[in-house]
Amino acid sequence: MSTTIFLTSSGSGEVGNFNIYSGSIVDAAAIIASGVTDAQLSAGYCVDSDGPFFTVQSQTVSCQSIQYLQVGGPTNDCALIVSASLNVAPTPSPTPSPTPSPVPVPVPVPVPSAPTPSPTPVPVPVPVPSPTPTPSAPSPSPVPVPVPTPTPTPIAYNYYFLRTCPPASTDIVVRTTSTFTITGQPTSSSTVSIFGTCYYAYNTATQSQYDNNAGDAPSQDVTGQTVYTSCNACQGIPSPSPTPTPVPVPIPTPTPTPTGPTYYYWIVEPCTGGSPISIRTTDSAVGSSKLSVSIFGNCFEVAAGGSANTNDITAAFTDCVDCQGPPSPTPVPVPVPVPVPVPVPTANISYTLIRCSDNNPFISDPYPSGTFNSGDRVQGSLGVFYVVNGTTTAQFQIGISATGQFGCP
Repeated sequence: MSTTIFLTSSGSGEVGNFNIYSGSIVDAAAIIASGVTDAQLSAGYCVDSDGPFFTVQSQTVSCQSIQYLQVGGPTNDCALIVSASLNVAPTPSPTPSPTPSPVPVPVPVPVPSAPTPSPTPVPVPVPVPSPTPTPSAPSPSPVPVPVPTPTPTPIAYNYYFLRTCPPASTDIVVRTTSTFTITGQPTSSSTVSIFGTCYYAYNTATQSQYDNNAGDAPSQDVTGQTVYTSCNACQGIPSPSPTPTPVPVPIPTPTPTPTGPTYYYWIVEPCTGGSPISIRTTDSAVGSSKLSVSIFGNCFEVAAGGSANTNDITAAFTDCVDCQGPPSPTPVPVPVPVPVPVPVPTANISYTLIRCSDNNPFISDPYPSGTFNSGDRVQGSLGVFYVVNGTTTAQFQIGISATGQFGCP
């Protein structure tokens, strides 16, 4: 409910402490009808207090957000129009409700129970005859499923060139499921026995070479045969005992050579005439009090200082006369023996070969250096030709002989 409160100041037109001057509980619409807008009424509006008033009703008013606005001159009174909550009528005291009297609880009357019924007889079940089983048709016999024939797995072969153990030299191509060791040496390559002859592996081969009998003898399958570690093991020859390694003899530490004597070097001329030579001596008197020396059986006279040399004098003398003394027979020169050159043995070397039939490489037995030249045609086994293409220090493999021809036929 909207409430309009008219207040006047306790002073002369100044805003101060306000008391209720007159007031009336009216509808907001009546205030608006007197010229005050709804917005002014809601915000609080001060009007000239000389206007008409309503009957005063003594009430205690609680206002919120009262706004004071002085209208007119400083001597005019001021009134406020505010919106406030006001209880205009006293709150009525609640009327006490009478306490209800307790209602008596009725006592239940017992109801007689019905008589217990007699038990109903249980009917005896009539047996139902079992149905005669209907014969079923016999189960069909299972049709056997054919077992697929397994496809054989191809055998993986290894192919090798083998050569007869020394001293023979025949080649053969073999196949095997084993893996051979190839060193090119009959003493350390895998070896097998074929028809009683031992062959050692010296190179790998192909299936085509096996199928086409690329060796000197027909190709053979040696799968499952005993594989030996060398020709000696295949032939039953005991391996040679290893040569013991020589124990080095300690070389004694040489004793340091003491510092040599002091030499004096001179150029001397023969006392009998001739070309001068250089000499050395440890005698410091030579060149001063001793002017002649003896060397190589002759007497020489000191001529001048010389350069370093190793011609040691035999003795020193005052002069040539002192050196020569009585005449002595002319010494016969001893011929110096001419050393006879020691012949240097010619080194043996092996030759690298290419077999004309299939261009496979081979190594010959050792021969003196220069026996064959690169490009020479040589013959191994009967009708097997090779061409020399170099030399090597590797161990021999086959024996060859010269044909006097050049290149493959």
